[in-house]
Amino acid sequence: MLLALIVIVNQSHNVDFVTTIIRTFASHLVINAGLMITERLEFRYRALNHVIDFAWSTVVVIIIWVGLGWFEFTTIWVLLAISLVVHFIIFILEMHRSHSEIAEINKLIKEKRR
Repeated sequence: MLLALIVIVNQSHNVDFVTTIIRTFASHLVINAGLMITERLEFRYRALNHVIDFAWSTVVVIIIWVGLGWFEFTTIWVLLAISLVVHFIIFILEMHRSHSEIAEINKLIKEKRR
């Protein structure tokens, strides 16, 4: 969004660049709104939450990209592969963070019991 404002302030005539940034920002807001909703839902399996997050993000991106004509359908597999890799990395990082928090909580419980 800041880039779009800089381009507008500098009176650049590249309107496609500005609209692309604004549309990308809008899609980011829609994705984050959905992720905030799914974050409040509790599933029995944590991995299911990540699958739903992945599906939501991917569907929003595909709908927006197709609606705006940003890519051809032949590149949709590349988009899915990149999304899958990014979400897998996020899943691994979150699992590591969760295990660290659990270890810290267990440590505090043991110290309190003494």
